[in-house]
Amino acid sequence: MESQNRSPLYLRTPFSEQYGAISPDGRWLAYSSDESGRFEIYVDSFPTPRNKYKVTDGGGDRAVWRQDGRELAVVIGPIGGYLTQSVLLADVQSGAEFRASAPRQLLSLPAGTTGFAPTPDFQRFLVSIPVAETRTSSITLMLDWLSAVGKK
Repeated sequence: MESQNRSPLYLRTPFSEQYGAISPDGRWLAYSSDESGRFEIYVDSFPTPRNKYKVTDGGGDRAVWRQDGRELAVVIGPIGGYLTQSVLLADVQSGAEFRASAPRQLLSLPAGTTGFAPTPDFQRFLVSIPVAETRTSSITLMLDWLSAVGKK
């Protein structure tokens, strides 16, 4: 008899939910959903959704928890896009209920940012951006190189 070990489905909605991030204490899940007509950041209890809380009201694509769970960094704007992107911070209080402050602007990311990763304490942020090449490279193409080797 074959055993079926399937993980239970967390959410089933007609919307697009993505970029889930579990809080350090394992009690909350931050994720992005387009249920309002654009992507916003929501937090709900985990592992069973019960008390959904909307963190952003001006868009939100991705969220990252600080290592102690007391702040949530929110990326606004598409990673890899060419629109202005920002990182907002929301102060978080979690226990039996979840509460978050209104997100405040932390920093603006350069256009074309392709990656974003904060340190666990949010004191530093690694941002990957494309570098424009200002110099040209050259290639030397040697034809009939075997003949040139034989002559020496």
